[in-house]
Parts: sequence; C-alpha cells; structure tokens
Amino acid sequence: MVMLNNSYKSLGERLDIIKEETIGVEKKINKMSNAMSEKMSNLQSRADDIGKMTETSLENQRELLDKQYVTLNGLQSIIEFQSQELYESRAIEAVVEADSMTDG
Repeated sequence: MVMLNNSYKSLGERLDIIKEETIGVEKKINKMSNAMSEKMSNLQSRADDIGKMTETSLENQRELLDKQYVTLNGLQSIIEFQSQELYESRAIEAVVEADSMTDG
C-alpha cells in the first residue's frame, strides 16, 4: 500500500510539473503570437502606405501625361499656324516680286 501511495504521489508531482510546463509553453506561445500579430500589423500598415504612394504616383503620372498631351496639341497648332503664315508670306512675296518686275 505504501508503494501504491508513493507511486500516486510521484504521479501527482509529475502531473504538476507537466501543468507548470504547459502553462509556460502557453505563455510563450501567447507572447510569440502577440509579437507576430504586431509585426503583421506593421507590415500591413507599410503595404497600405506603399499602395497609397503608388496610387498617388500613378495619378501624378496621369496628370503629367494629360498636360503633355495638351501641350503637344498646342505646339502642333502653333506649328500649323506658322506653316500657314509662312506659306501666305511667300505667296505675298511672290506677288510683290511679280508686280515689281512688271512695273520696272
């Protein structure tokens, strides 16, 4: 009976040790889980920031392209106007030259 009592007592002590170890492991798991959650939250925050910056950059690039398009259209209009004016100027010069030859 003493032997059974000692075995039971020993088993109880071992179970207490296992309980304590289990509690320690649970605490470590909770700490690690909290640390990982914090890191994941920081990572998500950084990803969100990068996404916002990328969106802003793309919007700025679109605006720039739109302004470049308007500018190029304006330049094209100026070139066409200058070409027309040059053509008319040459036509006028030709008429003036022809008049001066007939007068002279």
